[in-house]
Amino acid sequence: QSAFAFALSSGERAHCSMEFFSRVPRAHDAAMDSTAAVISMALGEFLARHHAEDGYREFVDLSSDAIVVHCDGVIVSANQSAATLLGTRSTARLIGQQIFPFVHPTWRDHARERVRNMHATRTDAPQMEMKLLGADGRAFDVEVLSRYCVHAGRAAIRSTYRDVTRRKRDEQRIARLGNMYAALSETSKAIAQLSMPVDLFKEVCRIVVDHGKFDLAGIMDGAIEGRTGRFITAY
Repeated sequence: QSAFAFALSSGERAHCSMEFFSRVPRAHDAAMDSTAAVISMALGEFLARHHAEDGYREFVDLSSDAIVVHCDGVIVSANQSAATLLGTRSTARLIGQQIFPFVHPTWRDHARERVRNMHATRTDAPQMEMKLLGADGRAFDVEVLSRYCVHAGRAAIRSTYRDVTRRKRDEQRIARLGNMYAALSETSKAIAQLSMPVDLFKEVCRIVVDHGKFDLAGIMDGAIEGRTGRFITAY
């Protein structure tokens, strides 16, 4: 005989509607209108948060970057990319583990201090590079971006890791090739300018260290009659 309906909305967006039906006729009730407005806003905001969380969770699950959330140093959430990166295969094996053992020892103190500062200031940390350790003990380079957040009502840190090992290896290879070409170029100039072997040898050793980025360079004469060779010059 009677029906009453109102939208469940947040902001200007209506998510759905709620309807009530009565077997007997009911007069218009202003108090019910006020109650419906409050319920509409409360349930609408709940639905909006729920949809946003579902969308974010799907984004995290599908992300190719490793995403880890930790509270008090304990991993409470992680996506499959994190499990793959850290070598645990499944996220279930990550949840509940301490986060810092996955940080390379040379970076562990820095990582702890970084997390302490984030909790103390409730702010995000800038992107940086560091080394991590996989479950199998292998070390690899990552870019990490960490944000302060709240997880299940608790202060937490959400970190996104991207493996840059291959990129850094390529950068090092390019740098070595650049150093080699620079050393060859300088050596060609020295050969054209210097006529005395001793002077040339000294210059070549200097070029190898300065341009080839070696710690030490030396030239030895060959072994004669069973005797070991001797250094002619070194730099």
